[in-house]
Amino acid sequence: MAFEALPSTGAGSAEAGRVVRASWGEQVRLNFDDHEERIQDLEAISASVWTGAWAEDTAYNAGDIVQHNGSSWRASEDIPIQSPDVEPGQTSPDPWVEIAAAGQDGSSDAALDLERLHRALQGLAVYSGCAVTEDNTGAGLDVDVAAGHIRLTTAVGLLVTAGEVTLDAAHSTLPRIDIVWVNTSGTLGKTTGTAASVPVPPTLPSSTVLLASVARTAADDTVVNADITDKRTYTRLPQIITKSGETSTGTDNTVNNDPHLVMTAAASEQWGIDCALFFTCASNTPDAKFDWTMPTSSTLSWSLLGQIVAVTGGDSDVRISSRAQDVNGLTEIGMGVSATTCIRIDGHFINSTTAGSLQLRWAQNTSDPTAVVLKADSYIRAFPKF
Repeated sequence: MAFEALPSTGAGSAEAGRVVRASWGEQVRLNFDDHEERIQDLEAISASVWTGAWAEDTAYNAGDIVQHNGSSWRASEDIPIQSPDVEPGQTSPDPWVEIAAAGQDGSSDAALDLERLHRALQGLAVYSGCAVTEDNTGAGLDVDVAAGHIRLTTAVGLLVTAGEVTLDAAHSTLPRIDIVWVNTSGTLGKTTGTAASVPVPPTLPSSTVLLASVARTAADDTVVNADITDKRTYTRLPQIITKSGETSTGTDNTVNNDPHLVMTAAASEQWGIDCALFFTCASNTPDAKFDWTMPTSSTLSWSLLGQIVAVTGGDSDVRISSRAQDVNGLTEIGMGVSATTCIRIDGHFINSTTAGSLQLRWAQNTSDPTAVVLKADSYIRAFPKF
């Protein structure tokens, strides 16, 4: 009998078979020999028994199906009670055969992402930088973390120094997921996940900002960029630096750093500045003056509203005004006797390519024994503009 091969018209791949037609028009479907193994697997599954969640200290028969770590597993042989237990996906060779894998976006992944987003809502997140990449000297167990800037829940910024984090060696037979973070002291670190056939990330330690997760392949101690998933969560909440106590100075007209009013800025960041200074003095003789320091080549354009005695370099007739001031000039503040003088400053700070700080300095304008006081609750608010 002669047969003519025809392409299959049904859905599916070529392995589903092919249609042949006898010379008199009769059509039959012939299955390939390599389907026999698949048919045997299906027959085995159809004869299997669902036993629920896998349990310790339990004997299983060949064909029993259990659920474990989100996946379904079938026993390929009888598994007696033994110590240690034969946990699905944890031994090699494994008598358990995974027949339905857990989704990769399961609850544990979601829990980690929800936690990092929850911390960002509380103000603990990244302003800029802190990218995690493979070691630039050659892929291995080290990963590089770029310099950056994070915000703390206390509403102040913290500069992060670039560095390396060394991951633990891979599991010999199972994959896992590690995470890389920076804590609220600026220390870089990692948490090693648990190896499993379907790994999930570990719990994020408290007081840390998540930077990346790293997928670790079994028996592979070479970490490359393709293994690294960026997990940084950015914030645009302002820095709010509030003076926690008053500072006084007497018989001293040399400007010094205020111990509280200083804000951080990473390389090339731009910030909108809103500042309020509350001065007081029992005499109108000394008055006060202030200026700013910042990284070299940075710029600060600002205007001031308040009682101005004089501005170094001219404009001594300005009394109450809003005007642009050169950052390098000292601004002299007139003060009433025993009254609180409020100075409001608005500006735009553009940092240079060097990370550093914008620091307020101040002193008496005229040296006098009567102390000038910069009161608590003076503040700098800085709004990110990048």
